Amino acid sequence: MTTHDDVLERLALARAHAWGPARSNLVAEAVTWADALEDEQLAVDTRLALAEAYNQGNEEWKALAPFVWLLNRHAERPDLFDASRIHDMNWNYKWAIHVAADNPGVSVAQLRELENGLEEFYRSQGASMHVVHGERHHAAVMLGLDEEAETELAAWRATPRDSSSDCEGCDPMRQVSWATNHGDWELAVATAVPVLDEEVGCAIQPATMQAAALMALLHSGRPKAAWDAHVRSYRSLKGRPQFLGDMGRHMEYLALTGRVTRGLRILRETLPMSDQCESAVVLSGLLAGATLVLREAERAGMGQEALGVSVPAESVWCPGPGLEPGTTVSQAYAEVGAWVRKVASLYDARNGNTTVSQRLEARLAAAPVVDAGEVAARGALAAAGAELLEAREELPEGIRIGGGEEETEAEAFLEGITAMPSILGGSEPGSPEPAPEAGTESAGQEPEADPYPVVDLRVPEPPRDVEDALRRIEATLARPGGSLESLYVGCQTISRGLLPDPEKVDPEHARMAWTILSATAEIAWDYETAVEHRLRGRALLPEGDELGTILCDLRVIKLEHGADELAERVTVESRQERLERAGALAERLAGIVEELLAAPEGRQKDLVRAFDASMILVDLLPELNEYDGAQESLDQARRISGLVAHLVDPVDGRLDDQLDLASAELDLARGKVYEACILAEEVLRRHNPCPVVTALGARRILALGSTQVEEHGETVVQMRECLNIYLATGMTPLTGGVFGGLASALGMSGRALEAAEVLETALGSDVPETVADRLRSVLVAVLDNLDEEEGVRSNALAVAERALSRGEVERASEYLVRAANAAYNLDENTQAAALFQRVAELEDVSENAGRVRRSRLLRRAARAVVDDRTLAMSRARLDEAREIMARALELIEDVPTSRRYSAEYEIGDWHDDMAWILWRTDENAEAVDHCEAAFTGYMSTKDRDSAARPLTLLVRLHAEREEKDAARATIARVRELLAHRRWENHPALATVANIEESLED
Repeated sequence: MTTHDDVLERLALARAHAWGPARSNLVAEAVTWADALEDEQLAVDTRLALAEAYNQGNEEWKALAPFVWLLNRHAERPDLFDASRIHDMNWNYKWAIHVAADNPGVSVAQLRELENGLEEFYRSQGASMHVVHGERHHAAVMLGLDEEAETELAAWRATPRDSSSDCEGCDPMRQVSWATNHGDWELAVATAVPVLDEEVGCAIQPATMQAAALMALLHSGRPKAAWDAHVRSYRSLKGRPQFLGDMGRHMEYLALTGRVTRGLRILRETLPMSDQCESAVVLSGLLAGATLVLREAERAGMGQEALGVSVPAESVWCPGPGLEPGTTVSQAYAEVGAWVRKVASLYDARNGNTTVSQRLEARLAAAPVVDAGEVAARGALAAAGAELLEAREELPEGIRIGGGEEETEAEAFLEGITAMPSILGGSEPGSPEPAPEAGTESAGQEPEADPYPVVDLRVPEPPRDVEDALRRIEATLARPGGSLESLYVGCQTISRGLLPDPEKVDPEHARMAWTILSATAEIAWDYETAVEHRLRGRALLPEGDELGTILCDLRVIKLEHGADELAERVTVESRQERLERAGALAERLAGIVEELLAAPEGRQKDLVRAFDASMILVDLLPELNEYDGAQESLDQARRISGLVAHLVDPVDGRLDDQLDLASAELDLARGKVYEACILAEEVLRRHNPCPVVTALGARRILALGSTQVEEHGETVVQMRECLNIYLATGMTPLTGGVFGGLASALGMSGRALEAAEVLETALGSDVPETVADRLRSVLVAVLDNLDEEEGVRSNALAVAERALSRGEVERASEYLVRAANAAYNLDENTQAAALFQRVAELEDVSENAGRVRRSRLLRRAARAVVDDRTLAMSRARLDEAREIMARALELIEDVPTSRRYSAEYEIGDWHDDMAWILWRTDENAEAVDHCEAAFTGYMSTKDRDSAARPLTLLVRLHAEREEKDAARATIARVRELLAHRRWENHPALATVANIEESLED
């Protein structure tokens, strides 16, 4: 039979869960049990908890039923409600008004009755009317009564806050929303400033205020502040259903600022969650933002693109059309627009006016403030949706909402602002000049900071088919050095799926087909495959083609070295072996070059190939730490260049440019950073406009040089411009390393948020899977820095699964552990335990080191198993944890002590984990012996830092068991252990001091 304690335990279990359906269901169960017991106090407490759970857990519409029950019970038995319960009633009452106003199914009469009841309830307690006026304001807004809403807002401002008011971070949202809806941009911004500046805030602030202030920041001429607010708010709120309305604001902002690509990305993330909207207001906000994005996408010529996601028809508030991934953007625009108008009509029918629909139509008719061309002018990276943050514009003095003298000053300031003419309606003679709108030169364009000439971004015609691609790439081999034609046609061949099949093309093109496939694999960082393809092509070289053989073998050496670098397996021996092979090839090449230079007539093709082979050596030898040889090869290339320079396409500049950039890169490899950068800058300024090949080569050197001297800001500038060039010219397959380099530079500059944005943009672009995998591994580290645990978990799991599929067990283990840690931090202890055990099984236990590693991972799993939400849940899994710990102990029992391993220490570490597990499951008596064993094990290596841990837990165990003398004695042991001054700030000392104070109580 259910008891009173069972109900309390169920409530405790519910509190251990995050807000959401799981928690609400547990509280609802407690309500049922309390009713069955006919315990009136419990019936009140459980329903108060249930109303709060629904309100906080994205199910606010369900909160009305338990609250109405509470109201009726309070009327009948006010004696059941002490001061604490009345306080909870105050909060639930104001939430009820909000929920009812947002639900078009609640009649005007019912809403008015609730409003009057709220005022009466608050007045009966002598409370401030601040909350009452605030909720009446919101209700009037939702009823379409603007004059009433304005009156209530003024009354809300004039009354002091109290304990039932929303926190200082959330309370001003009313005024920001009202001012935004009425185009009073400066008032909206000023009200938001204390939250935007994080002078005040809470768990959801400043993120929701940043979303609310987007339009005001934009229209008041603060585009940089608006972008900053968007990025920070979006990253904080994305993926969380209770903030879908805020995502609508973000989409609206993106649509009106020409950022359609990013807007569609966020739409595809959020619109499929429409069935999780907690209110019709949230649904309407989400759909309105989506409609604007779809409108702008259609205007941008994307109308026939597929939506790409499914959108459910189900909705608590207003069923939708239901959209399939194949629905076109144009179709989705019509359907979603009709859907949001249908939601608005529900309010009109309830309200008896059309104000809500009129507001919606005004929102949907809003013209873009910034067009896509202006965004594109900031660079292709910006057009792709990853603009970097800049110092935001100056914000006005903030308005604080409250009472007393502070409020009088704020109201005076507020009156001054509201007396100004609207910036949308022009200015009166003599009045202050309105702030320029975002997108104008003064407000939206950053000053020119790049002193270099513009880049000629014109590109050749894309290849028509496989044969055209083969022919054109083969033709580039007749020209020395790099060329835009080869880069562009190669990238388009990949992007358009025109890769040749060497078995099906004309035999005369088979070798070129293998060359293209090898280059494609190299771009994808699949170096082993690239080597295979090069060797297949080598086999097709004409007999006696020594230059062709040298060229191929040099490229193979470079690919082999790239494969080892990527896998971090370069050794002194492998480097030396490759250097010897490259040296032998260089000697052969030098002999051929001398022959060619002595008699160059009719040998143009061979001269070009000799030049290219020399340049490969210039690139390869520094990687093998052979700088003098690289210089000799560069000198050799210069000697040849006079005979082939005329073959270079003018669109690629001059051959001297490429030689000078190779010289600069060699200087860079030798540590001559200043000389390298000076030369690269000089080359960059030789042409106006600058050829793509020259710009990319020079900016790469400037980026690498800046990194070497830790000028990470300059690295960001150069990497960003390289990305802009690649993206603007349609060479996306080559962007992987540049995306990674830009993200790394941002990370080293302390700009982790922007690094995450860049990496996520890269993963949404056309980068090869191997490259994406490496970028995702960088993203894991960046998101870890940002405490975005959900992103860490999902991306780490993706990296781990790919590593396993490739047989990279060590890499897989690393990322499974990262995923496990993220799951643990998300309070997903069951998944964390399972992942730790999965990693443990990957360890090779045929050697002692593997046995130790598996033991440690199993112990982490055992700790996670019992680190559950409540003591009851932890105790329920104690046997499972014991079994895991037994396996962990068995693995290390027979591992002997060695020079780098102490068996006693390791066994002590096992006892330390066991002691914690037993303490976590309230098996304190048993835990005591394990603490002592852990202490002994740690002290076998004189590790006082580790030894303090089980001793501190032992103090806690004695204190919890009311063994005060034993606790004091153990405290003395801790202080003796850490008596040396080097330990004076050890956290164990502070912990035992706090416990000692509690012993005196």
